Amino acid sequence: MSSPTLRNFFYEILDKIGIDGKERNDRNLTFHSLRHSFSTLGRDDQISQEDRMLVLGHKSKEVNDRYTHISEDALFRVSGLTDKLFSIFENGASVPSVAENKATALPVEI
Repeated sequence: MSSPTLRNFFYEILDKIGIDGKERNDRNLTFHSLRHSFSTLGRDDQISQEDRMLVLGHKSKEVNDRYTHISEDALFRVSGLTDKLFSIFENGASVPSVAENKATALPVEI
């Protein structure tokens, strides 16, 4: 299926669900933005980079990375990790680190 055919089909679907040309422009809903969303959501749903590259037709990881953005889900997961890290700091507990290829724990003092 050609890109223009897919693009037209995408716009027909938007029209059928009540998103007209003006709203598409206001919200920047393009077929190209759909590709970015697919790559980001695919990463968040654990779809491998290779599989996302195959679907999007990308030949390099660099191009694929350009299509993949930080999502709210990813930010939420990261914020949970930072909360745990700050909790460790606040409690004065040991933090895992790597020294001389061995996992050790360093005392944390704040």
